[in-house]
Amino acid sequence: MGSAPGCSVRDCPYYAAVANASRVFGSGDFDDKFRGWRVLEIKYFSALAYVASGGFRGPQLYPAALLPCLNWMDSLLSTVPKLASRMLVVLEKAGVTAAGAR
Repeated sequence: MGSAPGCSVRDCPYYAAVANASRVFGSGDFDDKFRGWRVLEIKYFSALAYVASGGFRGPQLYPAALLPCLNWMDSLLSTVPKLASRMLVVLEKAGVTAAGAR
C-alpha cells in the first residue's frame, strides 16, 4: 500500500485514513489477509450533510431548514461509492453463525 511521497502514517502529524477501508475492502488486493472472514455487507455514505455542517467543530455552511434537502442528496450520492466519505463493512467470521454457534 503506497502513500504520498514524503507522507506516511508514521511521519505525518495528521493522517486521514478515510480511503483505507475502500482500498482494503473494495480493491480485492487484501483478500488474502481476510481468510476466515466473510464480507456480509458493504455500505457507502456520502455524509454530505455532515461535511457541510462543519463536522464537530467547523462553521455550519447551510441553514438548518436545508437539512432535509441535504439528507435527500446524501441518499442519492451514497449510491456512488467513489463519492462516499464513509463506509460501513460488516464482517462475519467463517464457520460462525450470527448467533455465535458453530
